Amino acid sequence: MAGADPGARIGELLDRLGREAGPQARETADELVRSVVEFHGEGLARTVRLLRTAPAGSDPLAVLTADELVGDLLILHDLHPEDTMTRVGRALDKVRPYLGSHAGDVDVAGLDLETPEGPTLRLRLRGSCDGCPSSTQTVRWTIEEAVARLAPEIAHIEVEGVAEEPVADGQPLLQILPHPPADAPGAPPPAADGEPPRWHTLAAPPCPPATTPPASPTSRATRSCSSGSPATCTPTATAAPAAGPTCAPHPSTGSS
Repeated sequence: MAGADPGARIGELLDRLGREAGPQARETADELVRSVVEFHGEGLARTVRLLRTAPAGSDPLAVLTADELVGDLLILHDLHPEDTMTRVGRALDKVRPYLGSHAGDVDVAGLDLETPEGPTLRLRLRGSCDGCPSSTQTVRWTIEEAVARLAPEIAHIEVEGVAEEPVADGQPLLQILPHPPADAPGAPPPAADGEPPRWHTLAAPPCPPATTPPASPTSRATRSCSSGSPATCTPTATAAPAAGPTCAPHPSTGSS
């Protein structure tokens, strides 16, 4: 587009989109353009601010690439001084202390730039991280987040050694809850095996019959008097009220 006015060209394309795709598509495109302009505007503002406040004698590129937003802009326009694998290595260095706490580590198995999903990074876990279902999923999320921050051009990450959580006999587990989930007030979610979904309500066991405990020291003495003349009274003992049987709350429900 050398020699052309980029703003005028963008306006022409937006007008053409509005004519061909309708006003709703034009509104979406306008919002997209505004978001892109704001993204670049914020990046330029940070660039100016970082360079103005940088310590004397510091490397300007190092100052700029240390900022995540400015670094993303440099990557977007292929201006970042570090290549993809260098930045991936820095990202993995950031998570290695966490992996070390699990007596594990991670190696780069390869980078494929030709996959349909986009650049795909292949990693390999080793040490105690390999095959441990209790921690490897968290390890994977930690690695993905670190790589996304320093190498956002990576579209997909494959991690060898991430074990799936075991499922007994290949069957989904029955979820036991004290009540139907709050997010499913109506019909239960569909079952994966084709069976009609339903809530199972477990019947509560019957409560034992109430029994009257023997009189205790806390019983209070009363007198039973006749109405004759002269009146005669006979001491009696009245037991304190006994607590009724305690029953468990209604049992839980689950979905299958």
